[in-house]
Amino acid sequence: MPSTSDYLKTAAMIADEVIAHTVHGDLLTIQWESADIARLKDQVAGALAIEPDNPHIQYIDACLTIAQGQHKTGSDTIMEIARQYPDYIEAQGYAAHPEKWFSPFYYPVWNEGRPQLPDHFAGLPREGTMLVSMRDGVNRIISFFRHCEPGYCTLSNKTKFDINLNLLDTPFGLVAGVYLIIDPGKRTGRFSETMLLCDAMPLELQDMSSSGYWLLRLFAAQSYTFIMLHDTQSGKVNFKKHYFNGQQKRLLASISKQFADISPGGDWDRAKFIKAQQYYMQHVTIDSFYK
Repeated sequence: MPSTSDYLKTAAMIADEVIAHTVHGDLLTIQWESADIARLKDQVAGALAIEPDNPHIQYIDACLTIAQGQHKTGSDTIMEIARQYPDYIEAQGYAAHPEKWFSPFYYPVWNEGRPQLPDHFAGLPREGTMLVSMRDGVNRIISFFRHCEPGYCTLSNKTKFDINLNLLDTPFGLVAGVYLIIDPGKRTGRFSETMLLCDAMPLELQDMSSSGYWLLRLFAAQSYTFIMLHDTQSGKVNFKKHYFNGQQKRLLASISKQFADISPGGDWDRAKFIKAQQYYMQHVTIDSFYK
């Protein structure tokens, strides 16, 4: 008899096969046939029959219900999931922004067998490391992504790396510094810093999950992340799948607890954010992240 993981693995294989992504400027759209959505839903229903109280499987099933054109039924289900499971962040994000929250199937697929750069990522900014949403199976995974020069992109099986996060409540808003450190422990290690404003968000975003507040809440709810470095010369994507260690899990749990008390506003202001970044850089040193 198939297990929950068997059903979800089959669902993921169907999704990988049938979903087509198209990039139109800054807009990413997906195309899939109704018959294929039904095939996916059948597999998810099998998993749901085994674990009826699993909020993630309930959520994926509801997303497929919406994709079948039954928007109210699927939306009402997700709202109920959000009420029953306050720690399930996907449903919480949807409940906060029902018209601007994308299901995991919207995002480019990524797994160990797909080293190609998704078309959507080719147009991302060339400066610095970003946190981006990917789909791995039927899960959205917040991942590290960077366009980089060939020398920076080396990630062998022996390459050491680490991640870290730091929150600072500045006079201009709560700022998170998210760090990707290649070859940690060396003073010459390659160091990438991403800064996110956590207590305000631009309401004009098409996808509210890309705001700092929701990115970090989703990130903290994961057990792993992908690190993807795109070699701009060869086109190859060097990647690692990183499971959070005990120290990182404790840090992320602490951040989740802090974020539960934040109610982000919609008054995100670029000039204010720049001041918050400057304040952060003046008060946080990267030396503490080298072991």
